[in-house]
Amino acid sequence: MDAFNALRLQVEWGVDECLDDQPVDRRRPINQRRLVATGVAEPRSSLRAAAGTSAETPAAVPVPRVAAPAGAGTASVDRAIAAAAAAASIEALAMAFADFTECPLRDTAAHFIFTAGAPEAPTWIVGEAPDADEDRAGHCFTGRTGELLDQMLASIALARDQVLLANMVPWRPPGGREPAPRETAMCLPFLRRLIVLGRPRVIVLLGGRVVAGLTGQRLISRRMGKPLAVAFDGLAGPVTAIPLPTLDQVASGGTARRAAWEGLRALRRTIDGQSAGKMGED
Repeated sequence: MDAFNALRLQVEWGVDECLDDQPVDRRRPINQRRLVATGVAEPRSSLRAAAGTSAETPAAVPVPRVAAPAGAGTASVDRAIAAAAAAASIEALAMAFADFTECPLRDTAAHFIFTAGAPEAPTWIVGEAPDADEDRAGHCFTGRTGELLDQMLASIALARDQVLLANMVPWRPPGGREPAPRETAMCLPFLRRLIVLGRPRVIVLLGGRVVAGLTGQRLISRRMGKPLAVAFDGLAGPVTAIPLPTLDQVASGGTARRAAWEGLRALRRTIDGQSAGKMGED
């Protein structure tokens, strides 16, 4: 990356002032430049997607209390938990989340993008964070990824208006980077509370970081597309969760696309099975 493009990227990320008395050459290897801050960066995990063979009986997965990573700011996470717990409705939760000023992403994103669709829908789809198209439009899953999602849903006879769309992190991180652990930790209490208030029957989790945030488990290839039974405090029974690759990974093709198709088939079987069970109860 040349100096001009590096500067343009910093401007896009919102860098508008110097915080050190000497410049730091970001193009040099880390071990050759003077570090201006201390701490251990969260390693970026890679998601290896592989196609599953068949849907499995969901295994119960206890969901732990939101844990703040080192340096995440435990007090901020506790205040997020309290603010989310105080919301008695989805409307009140959305207002509390939009007004939560302690997450720094709130100050850099163009829009707050939490949910879209019908909250009473039994099927939910949860992504990680808005991309540039979503941030510009102010809506979940628009642009290229939105078109891909619509195609995926249509392949199993579903439409956008039949599901609730949500983001784990409702503000686009600067430059489209991954949300930092402290940012995710402050957002997760609101997503958990949304699930308790909305009581979905099945949730599609797009990507390893969403899976880790809601289940506490690292997504591995052999579990991709296979249902999990996830317990949430405040719900009488577990919710079926189906891990899928991110939409960007699906767009890249290869094993991620095969895994997504297996997951979509599992989603269709789950919906049909739940519908049949509800008819039997009636």
